[in-house]
Amino acid sequence: MGKVVGWWKAKKKFTADDGESHSLYFKGSAKSAQLTIASKPRLYSAFISQVSVSGKSAKFKKAKSEAQAVAKKIDANRNKDPKKGVQTDKMTTWLSELARHTKILASERPQNPPSVISFGGLNSNGGGTKMTAEVLSSNTTKGSKPTDKPQIWQEVGKRKVSGVSDYFQGHLLNEQLGGPGRAHNLSPITRSANAQHLRDVEGPLKQRVLGQKKVVKYTVTASYGSHPSRGFQTELKKKGNDNLKPTEKAKLTLMNYEQKKMPTAFKFSWQLLRYDASKKKWVSDTAAKDKGSGSVPVNLPDGDFKIAAG
Repeated sequence: MGKVVGWWKAKKKFTADDGESHSLYFKGSAKSAQLTIASKPRLYSAFISQVSVSGKSAKFKKAKSEAQAVAKKIDANRNKDPKKGVQTDKMTTWLSELARHTKILASERPQNPPSVISFGGLNSNGGGTKMTAEVLSSNTTKGSKPTDKPQIWQEVGKRKVSGVSDYFQGHLLNEQLGGPGRAHNLSPITRSANAQHLRDVEGPLKQRVLGQKKVVKYTVTASYGSHPSRGFQTELKKKGNDNLKPTEKAKLTLMNYEQKKMPTAFKFSWQLLRYDASKKKWVSDTAAKDKGSGSVPVNLPDGDFKIAAG
C-alpha cells in the first residue's frame, strides 16, 4: 500500500518536443486541490479546453481524448476524504499517464513560424531608421552583406585611420537573422558601437532564435541627432577657416557632417513570444523574465584621420 495522506503533493514534469518544460501538479490541498499545468501556471481544465483538434492527426485527437479521461479520473478522486481516498502512488501514476498524453498536445502546437519583418523609411541622408520584427524565428529569409551605398555612407565612409574606416554599415536586423544589406536596413555606426551591439544584443538573440529555436518580437531604431563637438574638431575651428589647409578644411567639413547626421544610438527591445491557441497567433509572453531593452550609444571618433579619395 502506498501512502494515503498527501497525494496532492504529487508532481510530474515533462518536456515537449519543442524543448519547453511543463509540470503537472495540484494547487491547494485535499478536496480543494486543483489540477494545474505549467510552464505558465493555469488550471488543466483551461488548458485542455483551448486545445483544438481541428485538422489534427489521429494521434493528436486520441491524446486529447485520453488526457480528458485521465484528468476526469484525477478530479473524481481528488474530492475524496484524504484519510480514505486515493493513494499517493496511484495519483502519481495517473499524473505520469496524463503527462504522456499532454506532451503530444503541447508538442503539436505551431512551431517556428515565418518571420514577419518591416522597415521604416530612409531619412533625408539615406540612413535606415527602424526595423520591426513582429515575429522573428529561425524561419526567415537569407540575409546579405551591405550592397547599397546611400549618401550618408558615401560621406562618413571616407574617414580612414591606418587605411581602415572608423565606421561600419550597421545592420538594424543582423545578417544572420535575415537582415538584408539594403539601405533601409543599414545605418553607419562606429566600430565600438558595432562590437557592443553584437555582444549585448545580436549575440544573445542569435543564441535564442537560431540556437534554442525561440520566437521573439524585436525592434531596433537608429536614433539620429546632434553629437557634441570633439577635441580635434574644436582645434581646427579655433584656427579659423582662412588659416586651414585644404586637407584640414575637408576634415572639418566631414566632422561637422558627422556631428549633425550620424546616429547617436541604436535603441532596441526584444520580448519572447508564445503561441496563444485561443487567439491562434503569437503573442508576447508577459510572464517571461527573459527579455531585453536599452540603447547602444554611438560615440563619434576623435583625433586626426585621413580622407579617402571619393
